[in-house]
Amino acid sequence: MAYSSTFAFSIPGGTLGIDQFAPDSTLSISDDPDGERWLARRVVLNASIDNGGVIRSEWHPWEDVSIRTWLVPPSTPDSTFHTRIHKITNHSTKHLTAADASFANETEAVRNANSIKKSGTQHYASETAAFTVSNPGVSGVIDLLGDGPAEVRSADVNTNIVFTRTVIPMILTQVKPGEDKWNATRIDGKPSGSSTKPVNDTWLTEWEGQEHSAGTKFSDVAALKAEFPCLA
Repeated sequence: MAYSSTFAFSIPGGTLGIDQFAPDSTLSISDDPDGERWLARRVVLNASIDNGGVIRSEWHPWEDVSIRTWLVPPSTPDSTFHTRIHKITNHSTKHLTAADASFANETEAVRNANSIKKSGTQHYASETAAFTVSNPGVSGVIDLLGDGPAEVRSADVNTNIVFTRTVIPMILTQVKPGEDKWNATRIDGKPSGSSTKPVNDTWLTEWEGQEHSAGTKFSDVAALKAEFPCLA
């Protein structure tokens, strides 16, 4: 997981569903067919940092499920993204759902009996990518292995420690019983005050270009391992 002084972080507002759980900036997992119960990492095992700055760690949400994570830092000082790679080993008899989320971003919403009106925020989601643009900046996630789907979820009110209402871009992945499932995402977080480029309406076009550009996605796990030798 990774946190940001721009987007802050969230804490669960309840235990029923992913919107109450509000799992920003981390991988969370559920063994509940109804999607009500979710877990995030609490106890870290076998943590290490290699010479390239890649952080490797492991955790066990249940005795028969293990998750190894590689957190790959930005390639250059002015990069706005980092890469997360997870290997989920499911020795259980249950189907699992994993959600790898980017930073929670501020949104404005006015609820009435018939609709939710949102202003000041742009949302975008495709099969393999999702992002939001709001006053704090841009938060987004791209599924590097193309499993998807991608969603922008509305977290419960007051789950973020700074913003009253937030939305969270995330990639949802299904893990079958007995499966070793690889999950790889690119997490973008760009503050609106960044000097690299202003946040404006051109971000949708640029994001779509990044999502489909060469080298952004990998055809299979072998190609992913070739790009990231730390996975060996």
